[in-house]
Amino acid sequence: MDQRRLRDFNAYLFVSILVLLGFGAAMVYSTMIGNNYTGAVWSLDSPFVKHLIWVALGLSAMLALTLIDYQNLRLLARPLYLVTLLLLGYT
Repeated sequence: MDQRRLRDFNAYLFVSILVLLGFGAAMVYSTMIGNNYTGAVWSLDSPFVKHLIWVALGLSAMLALTLIDYQNLRLLARPLYLVTLLLLGYT
């Protein structure tokens, strides 16, 4: 990261996101335990582990996208808009 991006990093927002993700994970875990979930909590097919996998994927995507200068996406704005409209029409 260059100095400008490091200086503009919003630590409060990042910590808030981590707190909300932790709260969500706690809710998924407590729902599993409260509903007498019969499977293993740490197996790959449990809702808790699936949630943690999606959290990890989301955090890594968020951190990867912070490295990209969004001003460079101007050239892709119209094609992405057209693709979005086509997908919307498809559904």
